Amino acid sequence: MASTLALIAFSVVVLNTLFSYLRLRHIPGPYFAALTNLVRRQWVVTGNAHDIHTGLHRRYGTVVRSGPNAVMVSQPKAIEKIYGFKQRLEKVRMSVLLLLLLLLCLPRCPTPENLTFESQSEFYDAIMPRIKGGKLPDVFATRDEGIHRQMRRPVANLFSVTNLLTMEPLMTSTLRYFFARLDEQFADQDVELDLFKWIQFFMFDVLGEVTFSQKLGFLEKGQDVEGIIQNIWLYFKAIAPVRVSPKVVLPLE
Repeated sequence: MASTLALIAFSVVVLNTLFSYLRLRHIPGPYFAALTNLVRRQWVVTGNAHDIHTGLHRRYGTVVRSGPNAVMVSQPKAIEKIYGFKQRLEKVRMSVLLLLLLLLCLPRCPTPENLTFESQSEFYDAIMPRIKGGKLPDVFATRDEGIHRQMRRPVANLFSVTNLLTMEPLMTSTLRYFFARLDEQFADQDVELDLFKWIQFFMFDVLGEVTFSQKLGFLEKGQDVEGIIQNIWLYFKAIAPVRVSPKVVLPLE
């Protein structure tokens, strides 16, 4: 029994790989990337995925296969087609396991007209919050347009131009404090200025003013407060490879 189950599992993996490979075989790209997401995961782990992607487009063209079910497109005219509000592409995937079940239940299986498939995206599955093992939809990660509209409606007015303009004085006051702190720390001082770091401090203090009506102390202390910036970076560093291959968890180093 155990050997039979192992054989079935192995067959499903092989058929799934073969199905994915054949479905997009007409799109150029690295050979091994067409067989497994581990190749694409390694690109992300290096921290140079953007450079690797650029190199692949130079080698293979504007449309490149980067995974068994992943295609990179570098065509400005395709933005509206892929991300447009009027004609957004659905992220749908039919697994080989489902195909096998359909074949086994023939001729009693449902007809194509009443078959429905769950929209899936490994990217969103990986970053979606979870509580007690269950997925918790949020405004960014949910793929259900109805849930997205329902969650967006209560906060939509907060992002209107009229409301954003009321927050301009908070940003202006924080900007003045930002310049004052730069003068205190670096004017007429023979020290190096890490402007990127200080702009981050400015950004988080602005967010503090807008959200909690007070600065969070980044500019005042001139450093990361309670490791907030560091922990956000560590989160993105950890989640980036996982969202490429969420079913495979490997150490980052």
